[in-house]
Amino acid sequence: MRISTSWAHQVSVNAMLNQQARVSKTQNQLSTGLKNLTPADDPVAAKKALDFQESIDRTEQYQRNVNTTVARNNLEESVLSSSEDILFRAKELTIQAMNSSLSQADRYAVKQEIDQLLDNLVSLANTQDANGEYIFSGDLSNNEAFVWSEQTESYEYKGGINQRESGVDLGRKIAVGDLGSSVFQDINSVSKASPEGLRSIFDTLQALSSALVASYDVTQATLTGDRFLAYGKDYSAAAVSFDLTVDGGGVPISDTVTIAAGNYATLDELVLALNTGIAGSALNGAVEARASGNNVEFVSVTTGADSSITISNDVHGVLTDFGFVTGQTNTGVDIGGSMIGKSVFQTDYLANPVKFELKGDGGISVDISLDVDFARVGDAISEINDQIVLAGADGVMGAKLADNGTSIEFFSISSGGESAIQINNKQGSFLNDAGFVDGQVGRLYDVVTNEILTDLDGALDSLLEARTGVGSRLNALQNQQFQHEKTILDIQTVLSEIQDLDYTEAISRFNLENIVLQAAQQSFVKVQNLSLFNYL
Repeated sequence: MRISTSWAHQVSVNAMLNQQARVSKTQNQLSTGLKNLTPADDPVAAKKALDFQESIDRTEQYQRNVNTTVARNNLEESVLSSSEDILFRAKELTIQAMNSSLSQADRYAVKQEIDQLLDNLVSLANTQDANGEYIFSGDLSNNEAFVWSEQTESYEYKGGINQRESGVDLGRKIAVGDLGSSVFQDINSVSKASPEGLRSIFDTLQALSSALVASYDVTQATLTGDRFLAYGKDYSAAAVSFDLTVDGGGVPISDTVTIAAGNYATLDELVLALNTGIAGSALNGAVEARASGNNVEFVSVTTGADSSITISNDVHGVLTDFGFVTGQTNTGVDIGGSMIGKSVFQTDYLANPVKFELKGDGGISVDISLDVDFARVGDAISEINDQIVLAGADGVMGAKLADNGTSIEFFSISSGGESAIQINNKQGSFLNDAGFVDGQVGRLYDVVTNEILTDLDGALDSLLEARTGVGSRLNALQNQQFQHEKTILDIQTVLSEIQDLDYTEAISRFNLENIVLQAAQQSFVKVQNLSLFNYL
């Protein structure tokens, strides 16, 4: 083997360069804290690190979703708490307003505060989050949840029908909030003005405000579909039709309503087409279509018990499109004052005949005489109503078995004005036996305020149920947060073992490599000075 000067020089240079590369790599490891600087250093470890980092990123995104969902639910809980405070105050005012000693000026003062509470409650129901989204509008979060309708003269829900959900883990979603329709709108009601047994919180407060100034809601017969129609309906293929029957004060009117062919892009356009079809039929002036929230509603023009409406004949599937059932019927109701006896209603009056007076609106009075023994309670009540009919007062007052199934109830019939019924003793002990007081008066105002008081309790139950749901979701989200934090920590621990540098070992190696590099440099200096020519 021949050793030349140039060869010896090159070997020394290569040795220094290789050692410098080792020192540089160790230095990079120390500066980055990573064991493997490139995938080529350890392809298997690099693949595992990528997988673990992807899991961390995914979990952190779920954690951000959890944080957002927590914020939305906390906001809703705050709104519900404030809404409860409003309803508690409304209950206090209702009880105060039921005091018969209040003057009309006092009631008007109460009405003004009720109106302020109503405005405040609507504002809370239309609360927006930091992104400007309405928290009670569901999947239509850019739509205001409750909007005043001039047609129905009430606040209507304009939000979506689907609850928004957020993905908080793989395969797991939690509701971001509740629908305003379930929290504020579809509340169980005992009001005679709500024949379907449901009334919104806003309508309840409106009814109280109106009653305080002696204005009452005598309902019309209405039919409301349950299909979401905010985006209208496409009938471009052909005109469609269905049948309506309206009882306009004892004279039923029936005809076919035709919707002209066309693509109706909004609910308002669809309602306009329906009213155009009604105007071209015998039903014109007896019924009208209108938008009720995001649904179609048909309304009889007549009010009170004479009002009824029936929808039928689904040849073209229109009823299904609108969310009706063929043959669906609804009627209006009369309202009035009433009073219920506190004792079990008797049926034996042969030995002890009785006579009492019933007084209704307009100064109309009827003397009722009972002097026989009746086989059933219903027979005695029928006799009282027969005497009312004979006196020509059947449209003013009446009697019925109370809801408790044992007492008698006397009621007045009102078309919406101040209405009352009074009972006065004439002969015998009927009033005492039935549980009435001589001169006792049952007013429409008393009936309405009692119904409102019960409905407010139902509204508070609805808010409590919603708050319970929010609390359950927040607990679940808190647990999910803890689980994500633990998952991220566990993955980061394993990832650290794969890619993080052992600084103690690396510093020791760096020092050793530096020493080796210095030795190589010093030996190079010696070697480069060696030459055979020095000895010639």
